[in-house]
Amino acid sequence: MSSVLKARKWIQDAKDHIKGLKQASNKANRRIKVAVIDTGVDLANNDLSPYERRIKFLRGNAEDNKDYDGHGTMVVQLLLSLTPNIEVYVYKVADSRGSLSLSLDQIKELAQVNGEMAKKSIGIDILNLSFGFADADEPNLEPLRSALQYIHTVNKVLVLAAASNDGGHASVMWPASEASCAICVNSSDGDGNPSYFNPTQRPPKFCTLGEGFELRLTKGQMERAKTNTTEPSEVAQNRAESGTSFATPVAAALVVMILQFADSNVEAADLSEKDKHRLRKLRTHPGMMQVFKEKCVEKSLATRGEFYYLAPWFFSLKLTNIYGLLETLQRV
Repeated sequence: MSSVLKARKWIQDAKDHIKGLKQASNKANRRIKVAVIDTGVDLANNDLSPYERRIKFLRGNAEDNKDYDGHGTMVVQLLLSLTPNIEVYVYKVADSRGSLSLSLDQIKELAQVNGEMAKKSIGIDILNLSFGFADADEPNLEPLRSALQYIHTVNKVLVLAAASNDGGHASVMWPASEASCAICVNSSDGDGNPSYFNPTQRPPKFCTLGEGFELRLTKGQMERAKTNTTEPSEVAQNRAESGTSFATPVAAALVVMILQFADSNVEAADLSEKDKHRLRKLRTHPGMMQVFKEKCVEKSLATRGEFYYLAPWFFSLKLTNIYGLLETLQRV
């Protein structure tokens, strides 16, 4: 079976499992909100039509945040197709995936956007960063480092960041390399095998589906792609994409599912105030990573090729799992 067919089946299996959460999540007080900072989003993409009302912008409007690359659109599409009842807040930080390394001015602007996100009453729960920086010690990154640490520690925003696609040739990109700033996400194929392009890194290592996604370029994206190549006739409208960039929104969707499960079952489980307080650890990086290791793998604490392979169907949506979550969070 090709990587595309495996990914297609994986996504459908994930949707089928997460459907079990839909009724409960609609009863929750508020929607989970995910911020996507990337190349923007193209609302002309037909795959986004069912979700358009759930797409909002951190700054500007749809035209200001229009995606001419397809990278950000794919990230948004994966999030919305996998998770019921969420809102996605988009911010375009670069015109193409190749320019996601960012200039000093762009880094300062990104830090400012994160600061605004903290001050506004948007209430972002998760920040998806499907890019990173090669040198974690670059002084120019300090404003962004401070902003990420602030929104996590003060606003309890869970930050998920892509590891990188350079295999053994490079280490994990920042901020994925710094646990105080982000949870690092690696890629797997549709069978749960860690991808060959995952970077060298220390444990704990998490991976989820990141291979074989079908990217469909819109008319505008096609036109832009043709102007940026010497062989316009070779630009394909549909192509298979892989990378830790796309595993990151899949992992973010898993986080959404876990948060929705907890939010929706607190009252039904008749939890004490102490237990409700313990559940707040879900909104910390150590807490969520512990849940990944124990509750989102085929067998608690079991690894596959040194990676914790994460999939939605490993996480039970039965009410009794709320007590399992509490037990797991006791170890954080």
